[in-house]
This record gives sequence, C-alpha cells and structure tokens, in this order.
Amino acid sequence: MVTLMPPFMRSFTRSYLPVLVTVVLILLICSSYRIAPPLHETADIVRGVRPQKPISNGTVPYFDAEFISRNQAFWHNFQELLNATKPPVKPLQPSQLARKLPHVSAGDLPDLIDLSFTEFRTLKRAHERFVNEIKSVSSPRLAYRPKSRGIVTTTGAAFQPVLLVSVRMLRRTGNKLPIEVFVNGDKEKDTHLCQVLLPALNAHCFDLATVLGQDTKFLEDNRYFNKILALLFSSFDDVLFLDSDNLAVKNPEPLFSSEPFRSHGFVTWPDFWNATTSPCYYDIIDVPYNQSIRGTVESGELLVSKSRHELTLLLTAYYNYHGHDHYYPLLSQGGHGEGDKDTFLQAALAIGLSSYRVNKGLGMVGQWHDGNFRGVGMLQFDPIQDMKYQQWLSRNPHPTSSAMSTSASVVTPKMSAQAEAELYRWTVASDKQKPHPMFVHHHLPKLHPSRMFSEGAPTRDNNGKLQRMWGSFKDTTNRFEGVDVEKNMWEELCAVACDIEDAKTAGLKIPDPPPNLPTPSGKDKEKEKKKKDKDKDKDDDDDDDDDDDDDDDDDDDKDKDKDEEKKKGPKENRRAKLRRDNHSSGERWEDLAENVKSKPGRVCWRCRNYLKVVFREEGSRGNFLKKNGRKPAR
Repeated sequence: MVTLMPPFMRSFTRSYLPVLVTVVLILLICSSYRIAPPLHETADIVRGVRPQKPISNGTVPYFDAEFISRNQAFWHNFQELLNATKPPVKPLQPSQLARKLPHVSAGDLPDLIDLSFTEFRTLKRAHERFVNEIKSVSSPRLAYRPKSRGIVTTTGAAFQPVLLVSVRMLRRTGNKLPIEVFVNGDKEKDTHLCQVLLPALNAHCFDLATVLGQDTKFLEDNRYFNKILALLFSSFDDVLFLDSDNLAVKNPEPLFSSEPFRSHGFVTWPDFWNATTSPCYYDIIDVPYNQSIRGTVESGELLVSKSRHELTLLLTAYYNYHGHDHYYPLLSQGGHGEGDKDTFLQAALAIGLSSYRVNKGLGMVGQWHDGNFRGVGMLQFDPIQDMKYQQWLSRNPHPTSSAMSTSASVVTPKMSAQAEAELYRWTVASDKQKPHPMFVHHHLPKLHPSRMFSEGAPTRDNNGKLQRMWGSFKDTTNRFEGVDVEKNMWEELCAVACDIEDAKTAGLKIPDPPPNLPTPSGKDKEKEKKKKDKDKDKDDDDDDDDDDDDDDDDDDDKDKDKDEEKKKGPKENRRAKLRRDNHSSGERWEDLAENVKSKPGRVCWRCRNYLKVVFREEGSRGNFLKKNGRKPAR
C-alpha cells in the first residue's frame, strides 16, 4: 500500500530535511570530542569550568605535572647558560658611591667605575654571548599558558599576614583575576594559608623548590631573584607583579586590555631617584645613552607580557643572577636602592624592545608633625590616565611657555589679566586630566597587624593620641576619588588580625613577624621598671585611703554608699589604667606575642578599637546630617 504524501510535505522533504540531517550529524560529531577549557583564566572563574586535577604535592590546579616538568627542564638548561656566560672578571667596585654624591642630574651620568680595556672587552663578550644564545632557536623557552592573564607575588613566612591584607584589598576593588603566590621552601610556606585562606580568595601557593630542587643557595645571597623566578615560572602570559605589601586602590584588570600595555607589552612605574648607570654599560650593549631612562624603576609593581618580552625577562634574570659582582655596580654604581629595580628597563633597551614608564612621579601618603613629613607608603598612578594626560599636554601646552611643561603653574606680577585668566583655565583643565592613584606601596611599616601598634608606629602622634596614618579624611577622599581608602585598608587589616588570632586559638601555627622591630634599650627598661614601681606604690596608697574612708563613714548609710562608690572607683581606674598600659604604643612585639598566646584577641581588639576611635565619625551619615542641621535618627 502506497501512501501519497501531500504536496507541502514533499517540498519540505526536498528542501529542509537534508539540512536538518546535516545539523544533527555535526552536533553528534562535536559532542564526541572533549572541548578544552578556555585559556583566559578569568573565564575559568566566571563560567565555573572545572579545573584540572591537582597533583599530589598540593600545587595550583593549573600547575599540572606536565607544566612543572617543562619549568624544570627550562630552569636546568637556563641555569647552565647563566653559569656558562658568567663574566670572568673580578667583582666591580665604584670609586665612590653614587648615593653620596652631592647632586646627580637627570642628563649627566656619573662615571665611578674604572674598567681596564681587558675587563671591558671580557664583559662585552660575555654579554653578547648570552644575548645571542637566548635569541637562538635552541634557547630555553618559558613555559606559560598563551593569552592567559593573572597576578603574581612572592612572600615569606614573616609577611604572610601582610600578603593577606593586600589580596583582600585587591578583591575589594572587584578584581577576579587569579593570583599565584610564590614561596621558597617549606620554611616559608604555611599550610593553613596555602590550603585554606588563599584558595578562598582565588590565590594559590607555588613552592619554588618544586622546580629548583635543593639548589636554592643562590637565593640566600640574592633576595631579589625570588621576584625574577616568580615572573619566569608563572603560568600566565600577561603578568601583573605586585609586592606582598602593595595595595591596589583601583581594579587593575583594565590595564591588560588598554594603552599603553597593548602597544608596548611592558609597563613600569618610577622611583624617587635619577638613574646612576655607568656610561660603560651603554658601551657594553652598543646602545647610545637614552635620556628617557633618566629615572629608576620602582619594582614593587610591574606589568609585562611574557610572549612579547620573553627575551627582556631572560636578560633581566642574567643581570640579577650576576648582579652583586657585576651588573648592580654597573647599573647603579652604589646609588640609592641598588638592586633589581635598575635591571628591567635596561634589559628591554639592550634587546631593542619598547616599554612604557609612567611619567607621573610617585607620591607619598603620611602625616605632618611639627613641620616634618612622615611617609608610610608610596603612591603609583594609573598608566592609562597617565598616557592620556601626556597626550593632552601635547595638544595643550603650558600657556606661559612655548614648550610643553608639567611644572606647577605660577602667576607672576607682570602677567596681564588675560594671560592670568588663561593660565587659570589651563590649570583647572590640567588638574581634571591628571592621573589618579592605582597602587599604594605601604612599606613604612609593613601592614602586619601586630606591627601597626609597635613602638614608634605611625598610628599615634607625638602626644600618644591615635591618629590616621595617610592624612586627614578630606585629603584622603580628594586624593582617591571620594573613597576613604585608608578606612577600607584598616577594615581588611582588622579582619586579618582577627582571623590570625582565631587560628592561634584553634592551635594552628601562624608565623610571627621578624624580630627586627626597635626594642627598648637598657635605660628604657630601667625607666619602665621605675614607672611600674611608682604606679604600684600609688595604687597601694589609694587602697589605704579607701580603707580609711570606709572606717570613718560606717554609721551613715548615705555616706556609706558614697564610700562604696569611692572604693570601687580606684579599682575601676586601675583596671582602665592597666588596659591603657597594655595597649600603649610602646609595647614590644615580643611581649605582645606572648600575651596573645595566653589572652587571645588582644591584637584584634586593639585593631577594632583603633578603627572605631579614628574613623567613627568621618564620612558617616550621622555626621553628614549634623552638618546640614538635621538630627540623625536613633
């Protein structure tokens, strides 16, 4: 029996049925293959892609065994190259330290190292050999995931609480990029931190000993090399390196997809001092002195693309591996802050790759006391806004000069009213275009919860009164686009302090800060002992007076009640005085550490009390209502 199909079915079968069959077959074929997770780490977080199975040694999930073996092979070959190209020259010494020179101009470089022709030729040949080797096809290559992005940092056991504050501040900006934390060996690695606290913040520890093995003696002689190894061994392609005490006050994620990073692939931030590089270095690399590298680099923050600046990082590693004997003296000549900061830009220059150095000079946060400024941290600015500001300056030169100037605007008596008005308009427009802060490198002191209340800490003024560290509320909010960043920092610091003490109460081992804080001298200890004895005698006299008052007024009930109140008063005052003494700024960390073990919660209490006392009214809703003549609701 033949079934006749209606005309519309026959047309559908001829036109659409082959297309549907083809689509179904394609879907079946695609579903039979396992699609790899996206390369971009942020996509892994947002979409919830299941990470790779972690290996047995507890490393980061995306640090699988294959990736670690690639890093091990790279380091084995690269270290052989570093040793083979060591300059056979005796350690260099400048005739005079550059930091002791009366003035180092931005244009003229001091020449403080005397090299013989033989030494110069030997250094030049070793440098040329290394550069030629890393440019060759057979050179060791870095292992990383192409087109991935992330944040890298290093830490030691003593500064793990400092790192926690920095990571929490970074997450507070809305940043979700993964973080790799590099530590050196089990002594610097805390299990609770690496397995509980950091993974909750999408940050993971990586032990350098996994790649280096037992050969880590060279790290003891050069503490800067930990940073270089973190950049080399990181799994990210585009890397933002931050020191463990560097606070992000804005989300740095847009830096990866904007200028100047898109054009240059390498962004650095300035330090305080002018460059003091030896002129011999430029002869060694056969590159004329570049006036644009007249300032040093503050290496607490670096933004680099490994795929575009791989050779720069390899040459930077060479400079630091042979730094103390040869390249630190060549690149700094005993200048201020001698170390790895002088190697990054010079390596890019020697390779011939472009880089961008933020033009806006670094700022400071701190307090003024009796005409003296006490800084606690360095401000570094947004490179996106910095580049736009430089472009604005090129289109709008300073009205009082034909050449572009970034100096402060000054009104002189000889200026006409029209010129003065033009200068005012230019100044207002310029202030609106200037870049805003992005990082606060808080290093004086380090943001360890217990260190913030040690002797001489900036949390108290000269009279012992609690104070803000970064300046007034008005100055802070004006500087950070209306946000009280210092208050945000203290909220995160107090959270870390309380978490640490909860962990200590639970019996977990939390490393203490290094014992390099100032401790009382012998005379100070004698004064402290005399003060305690005097206070004790005074308290005993108060007790005797209270007893006499009780004996004199036993017959009168009303007077008896007053005497009882007086009797309670000195005891309460003594308790308050003891509390003040225990929480004074002069308490040493060693004493505080012992007290924390016996009385948990003290550092947490002091931190919360500081936050409550110093920041209780500034910027609050009740204070705003009072200023506007309204009574805040209870």
